[in-house]
Amino acid sequence: MLVLGGLLYCYARRIEVVFNEIHSVPDVMLELVEYVELHNCSGQAVDLSGWYFSDGIFYTFDEGTTLPAGGYVIVCQSPSDIHAKWDSGRFQLPEHVVLGPYGGKLNNEGEQIVLCNADGAVMD
Repeated sequence: MLVLGGLLYCYARRIEVVFNEIHSVPDVMLELVEYVELHNCSGQAVDLSGWYFSDGIFYTFDEGTTLPAGGYVIVCQSPSDIHAKWDSGRFQLPEHVVLGPYGGKLNNEGEQIVLCNADGAVMD
């Protein structure tokens, strides 16, 4: 299970933010609902200002973006498409949890996706 794997990975390496889920193959191939979900497994908020993806997809977090302790964030192709697909019924994605759009496209055959902090250090 990816969530469990991410948590074990997080505690083993003592890092704060990890990839929790990667959604690269939409149900309907024309939908722009690819995303990468990050999880903060630390006990404190993490300032993501200037953090970026350097490989696979391309996105830089805006100044003032924080990920609360135990929180999640989705970086996606199209925030409006994500909300249209999943904001129905009793589940609603808060606006501050869905970020994007990112540049590039996830490779369905596999690839390396790299998350770097503002100083360029690889975080995951």
